[in-house]
Amino acid sequence: MKLSTKAIEILVTEIAGKDTLALVVLIKNKQHVSEFKIADKMKISVNQVRNMLYKLIDYNMVSFIRKKDKKKGWYIYYWTFNEARALEIFDRLLNLKIDKLNKMTELEQKEQYYSCQEDKLRFNQVEAMEHEFKCPECGQILKLEDNTQMIAKIKKRLEELTNKEEFYVQEREKRKPKQKKEEKKKVKKEKKTKKKEKKRKKLRIKKQLKTRKKPAIFKKRRQTLKKKKR
Repeated sequence: MKLSTKAIEILVTEIAGKDTLALVVLIKNKQHVSEFKIADKMKISVNQVRNMLYKLIDYNMVSFIRKKDKKKGWYIYYWTFNEARALEIFDRLLNLKIDKLNKMTELEQKEQYYSCQEDKLRFNQVEAMEHEFKCPECGQILKLEDNTQMIAKIKKRLEELTNKEEFYVQEREKRKPKQKKEEKKKVKKEKKTKKKEKKRKKLRIKKQLKTRKKPAIFKKRRQTLKKKKR
């Protein structure tokens, strides 16, 4: 399953910053993209490109290979975006957000909140009591909040994220049989190559035994036997 553009935007912005998003868009769905090519297209230095990629490599969201430039003698790094890993991280972040919203809903339903409309400050009951139900900034009396709208907003957002999470779980489950087939194919290929290698080794050994020269002792014995016959 491929992550949507919006999902990638949210994920990359959250873990690496908005500036790294353009880089991900550039290398997504491509393999082994040269860091010099990225720098050229983004019109930034190679060091800036590497700094962005290092943020992503912390989460294993990119992988690289390096090749030596024969003319210049230095190594050039080629980068690939790991979409499967990005999906895992996105799913994990989604779960963290859901947990956070669940806790917020629980608190809003349990607690009573007081606020100052002038300074937009908010206090739970214990905090309001400590300030004698007065705003510490302007001194106005704190008003008891009706947080039913707040709870409704949190629940709506929670529902959206839960639906998203369910969707990604379903997609991941769909991918599992395909992944298993691919793994089986890999194992079969490896077995075949191992068999071929064994056969080649046997043939090499046979050839070596045939072409190997016999020791000089056997030659001398043959010569003495011929002389005796004469």
